This record gives sequence, C-alpha cells and structure tokens, in this order.
Amino acid sequence: MSEPSTDEHVMSFGDHLEDLRKRMIHAMIGTVVIVLVTTYYGDHIVAWLQQPLHHAQRQAGLPAKTFGFNVTTGFAIYMQVSLISGIILSGPWILYQAWKFIETGLYQSEKKLVLILAPFSAIMTALGIGFAYYVMLPICLTFLITFTTSYPEAGGEGPTFTDHLTQVVESFANTGTDRGSKPQNLSLTDPDTPKAQHGMQVPLLNNDPTEPVNGEMWFNRQSSELKLQIDGRIKSIPLATDSLMSPLIEIGQYINFVTYLTLGVVVAFQLPLLMLIIGFTGILPPQLISRYRRHCVFICFVLGAVLTPADPISMVVLAVPLWFLFEFGLKLMKLVYKPRVFDDESDDVA
Repeated sequence: MSEPSTDEHVMSFGDHLEDLRKRMIHAMIGTVVIVLVTTYYGDHIVAWLQQPLHHAQRQAGLPAKTFGFNVTTGFAIYMQVSLISGIILSGPWILYQAWKFIETGLYQSEKKLVLILAPFSAIMTALGIGFAYYVMLPICLTFLITFTTSYPEAGGEGPTFTDHLTQVVESFANTGTDRGSKPQNLSLTDPDTPKAQHGMQVPLLNNDPTEPVNGEMWFNRQSSELKLQIDGRIKSIPLATDSLMSPLIEIGQYINFVTYLTLGVVVAFQLPLLMLIIGFTGILPPQLISRYRRHCVFICFVLGAVLTPADPISMVVLAVPLWFLFEFGLKLMKLVYKPRVFDDESDDVA
C-alpha cells in the first residue's frame, strides 16, 4: 500500500478548517474578478453566442434577429450570460484552490493520478465547448430553422404584407393633401398606372448605404429587412418568409438552449476520462467492455438523445463523436488497466 507523502506536516482539524476557509476566500475573490471582466464584455459575449443563430437565419432567408418579450429581458440576459461565462472561465482557478486543499491528504500515487486527470479533463472540456459551438450549434440550428420555414404557404384570403405596406405608404402620401391628388408614383396597386411606373420601387442592396439620406428606403438582402433612414437613424422592419410558420426566437429561450446543449456535450466529452479511471482502478476489465461493444454503441446514441434537444440531427451529431470517444477511452483503458489485487488484511487485524 502506498504511503502518505512525507514532505507534508500533519495538520490538525482546526488547521484544515482554516485552510478550507482560506481556499474558499481565494476562490471567491478570483471568481468575482473574472465575473467583473465578463460583465464588462457582456454584450460582446451575447453577440458571439448569437452568431451561429444569425448564420442559420440568413441561410433560411430570415432576418438575423432575436426578440425580448419583457421589459427586463435585455438586462437579465446580459447578467445571466456574464455570470455563467465568468463561472466557466474561473473553473480552473476554483479547481486549483480545491486541489491545494486536498493534496495534503493524498498519497503520492493519488497525486500523480490527479495531476494527469485534471489537465485531461480541462482539455476534453475545451474540446466539448468548441465542438458544441462550431459543429453542433450550426448544424442543429440550420436543421431546425430550415425545417420550420419549409412548411407550405399560409392559406386564406387575408391581407398580405404588400397590402399593409400599401396602406402605410398611402397614409403617408395623403397626409396634408387631398385624396384625389395623391402622387401616382406612390401607388402600389393602381391598375391604371403604366407598367414601367407601377408600384414603389425599393432598391435591393446587399449592404446598407454608406451615407443614406433622410427618407431613403431600401431592402437589405443579407438581413432580410426593409430599412428607412429617419432623422439620422435607421429604422427596420424584419420580413418573414411566406411559409405557414416562421420562427420568432426569444433571446432567453435561445440562451437556455445553448446552455443546455453545451452542458450536455461537455458531460459527454468526459467519457474517456471516466473510462480511464475505471481502467486505472481495475473496476472493469477492458476485455469485458469490448465484448459488449455493440451495446455500448447503442448507449452512445441513447446518451445523444438524452443530452441534446429532442431532434434526430442533434442526437446523431453527438452520438457519432461519442462513439469515437468511447473507442478512444477503450484504448486508454487497455493502456492503464491493472487487475484489482485484494490484499489479505488478516495480519493487520491481529
């Protein structure tokens, strides 16, 4: 049996409590400092989290926008994202303080194991976050939004957007003038207007004008928005598709979706770490796990369904790399596996 480290003095219970208090204070101070930094850059973090969503919206022909349905939504999302980001970034510092507290009570072999597992877990966590943001989110969002907008056109004989726009334009044109003298070039539906002059012509631009004049109107192809310059400020109207259903994405629900998805991926990416611990402690032999490989692959797909939102694309996108992580963890098990040896403790009882 391994002996405790001889280079550490024996601490009393009071010393342990004092050390615990000191480590907790250090962890809290470091976390507060990092949270203050993430709070300063909170708007940039929120914008960064929405980039995969905006790309998927543009791919589906939708305006790149999210909405807040409450007065406090903007502030609440800002603080939520800043706090979660600060806690995540302060994770290594918190773990370091926890390690400094428990290392005095570990054997040398246990210290070596922790020094291997901690960096390995940090690397797998970083890979999980990167995989969730750069792979899973774009694929899942593109599938979900495109599926939503693939519904057939809405039926009925109700007024269309063009009808509403005609009423708005005509109301502006009739302000302060006689109804019978409205300008011909502002009519959108007058059948007597020559074809070359029929309707209000709105320029279709890929980007906003560099110096728009007051009252200028245009349609931005990239953002799918109708824009109007009014007194030095640009007002916009997001245009939806003509399908039966168009997604109206609330910012709070989207942030929760990203948090839940990323957390599930990070947990799944700890599978090789778990298998490494099992192999090192000799709880299960790798030959036994290899014998039930097909069952383990099935479990990977089950975990893909449990740890992600309820859609088949998310399940497959997570289950496939989870399968590769399982195979990687199996190889690690074979490298570190040691059969458990049950020592005869009868001599110690005497």
